[in-house]
Amino acid sequence: KVTDAVRVNQHIQKMLPKFNERYPNLKVIFGGENEDTQESMRSLMRTFGLAFVGIFIVLILLFQQMWQPILVGLTIPLGAISVMITLFLHREPLSFMGMLGVIALSGVIVNNAIVLVDCVNQLRRGGAELIESIVKAATMRLRPIFLTTVTTVVGILPTAYGIGGQDEFVKPIALALGWGLLLGSTLTVFIFPSMIAILDDFIRKLKGFFVSAK
Repeated sequence: KVTDAVRVNQHIQKMLPKFNERYPNLKVIFGGENEDTQESMRSLMRTFGLAFVGIFIVLILLFQQMWQPILVGLTIPLGAISVMITLFLHREPLSFMGMLGVIALSGVIVNNAIVLVDCVNQLRRGGAELIESIVKAATMRLRPIFLTTVTTVVGILPTAYGIGGQDEFVKPIALALGWGLLLGSTLTVFIFPSMIAILDDFIRKLKGFFVSAK
């Protein structure tokens, strides 16, 4: 059976307690590829953090406020959760390539959220009420998001399942992008509009609280 260093190290870590019982002075140090992978993961997380801050600043400049960029940023966990569910169901460890899939997927999910928020803002500037704007924006953007998602998923999943050739190295990122995009886009389309309404209601109540306090 084809395996990789991540699975081998996980298997060894499960066996270590038994060895420690028999050999209390035994000390195991994971080096080589495992050490390189861990360092790459840490570097990737630092880079992802800097990229997120940069995206957040750009969104603040775009929307001229802070609340909507925060709301858009909350869609990133939706993408990450989708990837975790996908990898768990396929019994794949979260490897370096899987993390790359999370980052790539986050960009697509954030883009869908930005388009929805911008569409809602345009409709509201045109005089539409909040709920009406949300419903219209979600309806208008559903077809483009759905078509983009389906075409991407259909193009990626054959690689994930080895149709036309198996490659264990790219399998995690293909699974993360394929199923993660499908689940993440679905969550974005059906949950994010509600998040917009909840945020707007929260801001109005917060403003009302401070006005009454004065």
